[in-house]
Amino acid sequence: MKAYLKYVVLAKLGLCLLLMAACRRSESTAMPDAEQHLLQQLEDSIGAKSPQARQMILKAMAAAPDSISYYECYVRMGKMYCLSATPDSMVPYLERTIDFAQRQPSSSRRNALLAYAYNCKAVNLHNFHKDPDEVIRLYSRADSLLGASSLQNQRPLVCANLADAYLFKNRLVEAASWYRRALFLVDSLKLPKQDNVTLYLGLASIYQQLDDWNTALRYYQQTEACMKSMSVSMQAYFLNNYGNYYYYAKDYKASLEKVVGGTSHAGQLRHVRLQDKHGGRVSEPRQA
Repeated sequence: MKAYLKYVVLAKLGLCLLLMAACRRSESTAMPDAEQHLLQQLEDSIGAKSPQARQMILKAMAAAPDSISYYECYVRMGKMYCLSATPDSMVPYLERTIDFAQRQPSSSRRNALLAYAYNCKAVNLHNFHKDPDEVIRLYSRADSLLGASSLQNQRPLVCANLADAYLFKNRLVEAASWYRRALFLVDSLKLPKQDNVTLYLGLASIYQQLDDWNTALRYYQQTEACMKSMSVSMQAYFLNNYGNYYYYAKDYKASLEKVVGGTSHAGQLRHVRLQDKHGGRVSEPRQA
């Protein structure tokens, strides 16, 4: 009887270990297509600031088949608050996600989840000009994690955010390097060329600050070639900067043409003033 009980205990223990291993494998393997589609729906809803976004996230959390799927939805609640009137409400969602992810074995999905949380946390700090060194650390960590995940297409966004963070600290060499890194990734990953718009504009701004007028002009011209893919507000911002470039290059006629001519693209331009040569952020931090 004792021998029988021993075999029963060993068999149950073996079954538990197999189930635990199966659970770990299911949570660390590539995300199923259906879950990718669900997360994209949540992203679209959050980006559009849909009043249904919160309920969609809660429903997805309740239906999550495992813990990593749960936190992939849960962290989106943090992003939703990041884009709301109460961005500090995002902090608990990000911290709990980071705590969960850090306790998981390294895998493509775990790395993508942790990178997403780090990027959101950095965006929140960056938006309010808080702790710029921590912003750089978080963006850098997010980029490294994405490099070890299946979400390579998100790396240009994080690299561009990192460039913006260095630009904020007036570390122009590092900023230019990360903008160029983002451009390289857009090209090598065959992503839409419209993703280059803010990168070109960032590089134009940097070279203008360095008084390298020829290189700045080249990047402004490359930005102009993408005008049709820009939002109206982005057109306003770009044309103001482009006019600003010509103003400081003492080509006042061209400056006036860019600023006044831009009113056909963006009514907001009548509210935009010429900035100091070294002023202005390139864009809002990009969300993954």
